[in-house]
Amino acid sequence: MTSYDFTIIDGHRVRVPDYRKNKNGDRDGLEPCYGYYKNVMTPWGAIEKCYVVTLPSLGGGKESYASVYKPESNPGVRFSVFQIND
Repeated sequence: MTSYDFTIIDGHRVRVPDYRKNKNGDRDGLEPCYGYYKNVMTPWGAIEKCYVVTLPSLGGGKESYASVYKPESNPGVRFSVFQIND
């Protein structure tokens, strides 16, 4: 069984990305970031349940991005990713 480190981001317990191992057992980059689901105001003005990922900003602090797949409020959109400001 693998143990993972967790951190609190925006009040949610989120798993910390770790290094992936390639077939030789060497480190091969980071795993993708982990996030959580949250109701978010979309760019088209509707509230949708989105998957939110918070990342460190290059200028310091943090940036949050939301993704939504086939939003109910906008049937013409298949998948959307946008930055959110809390």
